[in-house]
Amino acid sequence: MDYAVGGRPLHGLLLSSERGSLADDLIPVLVYDWPPEDDIDSLLGERRSDLDDGRVPLYVCPECGDLGCGAITAVVERSSETVGWRELGYQTNYEPFDDDQRLTDVGPFEFDRSEYEAALVEFRAGWAVGAAQRAAEAELERPPWKRSRLKLFGRRQR
Repeated sequence: MDYAVGGRPLHGLLLSSERGSLADDLIPVLVYDWPPEDDIDSLLGERRSDLDDGRVPLYVCPECGDLGCGAITAVVERSSETVGWRELGYQTNYEPFDDDQRLTDVGPFEFDRSEYEAALVEFRAGWAVGAAQRAAEAELERPPWKRSRLKLFGRRQR
């Protein structure tokens, strides 16, 4: 899933920016194959970011999602009617944000808060459904003797 800003994918805006190579190998934190709870909660402001400075990851390493590999982050601000992303930049979790890594020609962005929150809640619900489907499909791919079985306890009727 990518974020759309003004009808354009944010990743495309990042790549076409002056320092676009920083985002070249990164993917959005909202991935259907990873549990998104912490990332969604951080984007919604319901959980503090894993970064010491409170910046929120938007894009991470596609292999592991580890912030130590580098991430595109933003300062996320909320008002009663809007959510803003400003000061987008590249950082890791083992060094403080360096203003030299800021993407000065990308953003800031402002979103209608109700639409923003609705989109993230919808993604979370879709992820949950997808996770259940992926688990069921994975179970069917296992050999029959390794599949989990429903165990019912009861008495035999005579």
